[in-house]
Amino acid sequence: ASVHGMERKVNYVRAARNKLPATPAVEPLFQAAGEGDEAAFARLLSGLPNPGDYVMDGHTLLHALILPAPSLLAYEKTWRAAHPRARDPAFLAQARAHREELRARHAALLLARVRMMTSLLARGVAVGEGTYPDNRAPLHLVALYGNAAMVRLLLAHGADVRQYGAGNRQVAPLEYALEQKEAGTLPELIDAGERTALMIALLDAGSGRPYLISDERQAQAAKDKPSTGKEGKAGKEDDEDQRATADYLLWRPLLRLTRGAGVLDKMLATGTTPYSGEQGKSLYAYAAEAGNAGALDWLAVHGNR
Repeated sequence: ASVHGMERKVNYVRAARNKLPATPAVEPLFQAAGEGDEAAFARLLSGLPNPGDYVMDGHTLLHALILPAPSLLAYEKTWRAAHPRARDPAFLAQARAHREELRARHAALLLARVRMMTSLLARGVAVGEGTYPDNRAPLHLVALYGNAAMVRLLLAHGADVRQYGAGNRQVAPLEYALEQKEAGTLPELIDAGERTALMIALLDAGSGRPYLISDERQAQAAKDKPSTGKEGKAGKEDDEDQRATADYLLWRPLLRLTRGAGVLDKMLATGTTPYSGEQGKSLYAYAAEAGNAGALDWLAVHGNR
C-alpha cells in the first residue's frame, strides 16, 4: 500500500453488544449525562459499579454524554413546528438567530461534558463501541457535536481515528465531521472554528486521507478488471479516474465548514488535492460565500489542480 493507503486491517465500528437495558435506577444517570447535569452525574456515577454495562435507546452512557441534549432536540422540534419554512428575508434572519441560540445552548454544556467524560473514562468504559442501529463510535459523535478536548481525551484512552462506521461503516471520524446531514434535526451545532480545531486534532493523530476505503476498493476493482490492451494510453479521463475520492468529495464542504489555512495544509499532506471539476461553482467561490477568508490566499496557490 502507498503511504496514504490503508496499511493495516480495517477497524469497523460495531454496535455495543452484551449490554443491559438501563434500569429505573440507572436511567437518571443517562438523563444527567444527556442534559449535562454535572452534579447529578457525579453523584449517580459514584454509586454505579459498572457504568459501561448499560444501554438506553441504543446508546451507551458515553454516547449519551456526547449527543445533543434531549431537551435541546425537543426545543428544536417545537420551534420548527411553530415556524414553518418560508423564503422571505424575515424568516431567514429569524432562522439564523435561532441557530445561534442553539449553538450557544449546546456550547454552554461542552466544558462540563468534558469533565464528565474524564470521570467516566477513568472508570474504564469502552471507547470504540457504536450506537445502534447507525454504528457511530464516540469519535464519530464528537466529530459532529464535540470539541478538540473531547477528541484528545478519547484518543488518550485508546480511541481509533481510523475506525470506520456510520451507515454502511465506510466513514472515518475525520470525514464524518463534514457530514452535517447526518446530524438530522440539529445540524452544525458547533461552529466552524471548533470544527476546525477538532479536525486538526484528528489529523494530528494520524487520520490519513479521507475516503480511503473507497479508494482501496476502486483500486482493487481496477486490478481485477480484465486487460483491454489500452492501459498505456492515458488521457484526460484516465487522469481524472486516478484522482483520490477525497479530491472530489472533500474540498467543498471542507472550505464551507472550517476556517483558515492550517487544516487545509494538513489535509493536503494526507494526499488529496483540491478539485472542483470544470463545471459549476469554483472552490474559491465556496470559500468566499462561507466567509472563509483564511482559505482564499491558500486556494490561489493550491486550488483546483
